[in-house]
Amino acid sequence: MQAQLTPHDACNVVARAPVHHDWSVAMQLLTATDLARILGRSPHTIRADVHRNPGALPPRLDVPGTRLLRWRRVDVEHWISCLKTSDKRGHS
Repeated sequence: MQAQLTPHDACNVVARAPVHHDWSVAMQLLTATDLARILGRSPHTIRADVHRNPGALPPRLDVPGTRLLRWRRVDVEHWISCLKTSDKRGHS
Protein backbone atom coordinates (compact mmCIF):
# COMPACT_ATOMS: atom_id res chain seq x y z
CA MET A 1 0.00 0.00 0.00
CA GLN A 2 1.37 3.40 -0.98
CA ALA A 3 1.41 6.21 1.60
CA GLN A 4 -0.93 9.12 0.89
CA LEU A 5 0.59 12.59 0.70
CA THR A 6 -1.08 15.43 2.54
CA PRO A 7 -1.38 18.73 0.62
CA HIS A 8 1.55 20.05 2.68
CA ASP A 9 3.72 17.01 1.83
CA ALA A 10 2.83 17.30 -1.84
CA CYS A 11 4.28 20.81 -1.87
CA ASN A 12 7.61 19.53 -0.61
CA VAL A 13 8.20 17.41 -3.70
CA VAL A 14 8.94 18.53 -7.23
CA ALA A 15 5.91 18.53 -9.50
CA ARG A 16 5.74 15.23 -11.36
CA ALA A 17 3.30 16.23 -14.07
CA PRO A 18 2.99 19.40 -16.09
CA VAL A 19 0.15 21.74 -15.22
CA HIS A 20 -0.28 22.60 -18.89
CA HIS A 21 -1.74 20.38 -21.55
CA ASP A 22 0.94 21.70 -23.89
CA TRP A 23 4.13 19.80 -22.99
CA SER A 24 6.40 22.38 -24.64
CA VAL A 25 5.03 25.13 -22.38
CA ALA A 26 5.21 22.99 -19.25
CA MET A 27 8.83 22.02 -19.90
CA GLN A 28 9.91 25.56 -20.76
CA LEU A 29 13.15 26.52 -19.02
CA LEU A 30 13.31 29.86 -17.25
CA THR A 31 16.42 31.98 -16.69
CA ALA A 32 17.16 33.98 -13.54
CA THR A 33 15.76 37.04 -15.33
CA ASP A 34 12.55 35.17 -16.22
CA LEU A 35 12.17 33.94 -12.64
CA ALA A 36 12.84 37.43 -11.28
CA ARG A 37 10.07 38.84 -13.45
CA ILE A 38 7.60 36.18 -12.26
CA LEU A 39 8.49 36.59 -8.56
CA GLY A 40 8.80 40.37 -8.63
CA ARG A 41 12.44 40.35 -7.58
CA SER A 42 15.61 41.53 -9.26
CA PRO A 43 17.79 39.08 -11.21
CA HIS A 44 20.64 39.95 -8.82
CA THR A 45 18.51 38.86 -5.82
CA ILE A 46 17.62 35.60 -7.56
CA ARG A 47 21.28 34.82 -8.29
CA ALA A 48 22.29 35.68 -4.72
CA ASP A 49 19.47 33.61 -3.20
CA VAL A 50 20.63 30.53 -5.11
CA HIS A 51 23.55 30.40 -2.65
CA ARG A 52 22.51 32.38 0.44
CA ASN A 53 18.84 31.45 0.71
CA PRO A 54 17.89 28.57 -1.64
CA GLY A 55 14.66 27.94 0.30
CA ALA A 56 13.36 31.28 -1.00
CA LEU A 57 13.36 29.92 -4.56
CA PRO A 58 11.63 27.12 -6.43
CA PRO A 59 13.67 23.95 -7.04
CA ARG A 60 16.41 24.63 -9.57
CA LEU A 61 17.23 22.45 -12.56
CA ASP A 62 20.87 21.39 -12.52
CA VAL A 63 22.20 21.22 -16.07
CA PRO A 64 25.13 18.78 -15.94
CA GLY A 65 28.47 20.19 -17.01
CA THR A 66 27.33 23.82 -16.80
CA ARG A 67 26.84 26.58 -14.25
CA LEU A 68 23.58 27.69 -15.86
CA LEU A 69 20.77 28.77 -13.57
CA ARG A 70 17.54 27.34 -14.95
CA TRP A 71 14.12 26.49 -13.59
CA ARG A 72 11.36 24.42 -15.20
CA ARG A 73 8.17 26.47 -15.57
CA VAL A 74 6.11 23.58 -14.19
CA ASP A 75 8.22 23.49 -11.00
CA VAL A 76 7.93 27.26 -10.54
CA GLU A 77 4.15 27.17 -10.96
CA HIS A 78 3.87 24.26 -8.53
CA TRP A 79 6.07 26.06 -5.98
CA ILE A 80 3.98 29.24 -6.26
CA SER A 81 0.71 27.31 -5.82
CA CYS A 82 2.11 25.71 -2.67
CA LEU A 83 3.04 29.12 -1.28
CA LYS A 84 -0.52 30.29 -1.82
CA THR A 85 -1.86 27.14 -0.11
CA SER A 86 0.49 27.62 2.86
CA ASP A 87 -0.47 31.27 3.15
CA LYS A 88 -4.19 30.43 3.23
CA ARG A 89 -3.63 27.75 5.89
CA GLY A 90 -1.47 30.04 7.99
CA HIS A 91 -4.04 32.82 8.07
CA SER A 92 -7.20 30.78 8.67
